[in-house]
Amino acid sequence: MRTKALEKNFDVYIDHDTAEQLATEWGTLSLEERKKILRKAKMSTGLATQEFGMIINGMSKKGIKDIAKAIVDINIDVKEIDLRFSDNKIRRVPFITPMRPTLTVEEPPKEGYTGEEKKDGSMTFQYVEDGAVAYVNRHGRNKTAVYPELTDDEPKKIKSDGLTITQGETYALHGGKDVFENFLKRDLLQDPEEAKRRAGMYPLTYEAWDELMKDNEWTVHLPIEKRRELLKKTLPKDLKEVKITKYSTEPIEFAKKMRKDPTVEGVVYKKNESLYRSEKQKDWEKDKFVKEADVVIMGYQPGTGKRKEIGTLQVGVWDPKKNKVVEVANVGTGFTDEQLADIKTKLDKGRRLYAKVEYMKLGSQGRLRMPAFKGLRSDIEKVSETHL
Repeated sequence: MRTKALEKNFDVYIDHDTAEQLATEWGTLSLEERKKILRKAKMSTGLATQEFGMIINGMSKKGIKDIAKAIVDINIDVKEIDLRFSDNKIRRVPFITPMRPTLTVEEPPKEGYTGEEKKDGSMTFQYVEDGAVAYVNRHGRNKTAVYPELTDDEPKKIKSDGLTITQGETYALHGGKDVFENFLKRDLLQDPEEAKRRAGMYPLTYEAWDELMKDNEWTVHLPIEKRRELLKKTLPKDLKEVKITKYSTEPIEFAKKMRKDPTVEGVVYKKNESLYRSEKQKDWEKDKFVKEADVVIMGYQPGTGKRKEIGTLQVGVWDPKKNKVVEVANVGTGFTDEQLADIKTKLDKGRRLYAKVEYMKLGSQGRLRMPAFKGLRSDIEKVSETHL
């Protein structure tokens, strides 16, 4: 009966007295009953509703933590991994399937959203604890050893009294421009000593846009505008290689400004009330200034002259409707002779390779117009992850 009463009251306006009553009842419910109510109330689309705010006001700190746990269980996929930090200690930490934006936006949203810059690098999780740090890509692969400039002195300045997890983008700048090819020259490395040598030539920057855990406490149950406030307290402004991503509460004007910035790949529009949820979500929409595709290299065609062995690369993407890879382009520009030789050697050995390509538009037959090779991808592991 209690559960039904709560479900019913979530469908209507809740006054203060009713909120206090519901807060009292909430404490007597099991975790499964709480999950059921939260699902019905559609709390996974945002906690900044008037009803929920009133309930929070009438609850104890423990009760709020219980709600947070229930929402974590509903919204995110978590597993534990053993992670070696910059202090060489191995810690068991939670790894989250990342939240990702939808890939296109028909018309930029105006009210209730922020515009956030998007760099051309790789999505990264940052773990901080006891003055040590670790960096992990979206597949849970530890990149700490090959990101030395992000692990030297920066972690000691980050404010953390327990395990703190942020999410952002790692990228490389050259001459003031965000260069994906330079990032790959670092990200594809496995030798820490070689990474140190290349750090001077292709320095990396990590820009955080979200905070998922603060001092051992999950924050994913909070709206992103609240998580951003926590992030500002975690990452001081005087950090050199670790920064906070730029964003604006006026997304349309922000997008116009960002289009003039050569270091920015695009803008992500984020709903102010959005919680953190695993996988792609419509609360986040990505508007890329240059269209890109993650592709699998299916083979190559011979060319002429210096490009006799490889003239073009045949690339494709996964088509979920056909349940197979379909060819979308023959790419003949954007790579160096050295890159082509490396690709040919790996393909001839039977390696499966993934790449990023740029293109102007998608043709009527599903083919990419004016595609150009940008570089091999190190963070794609399955053909089903390729897409336009």
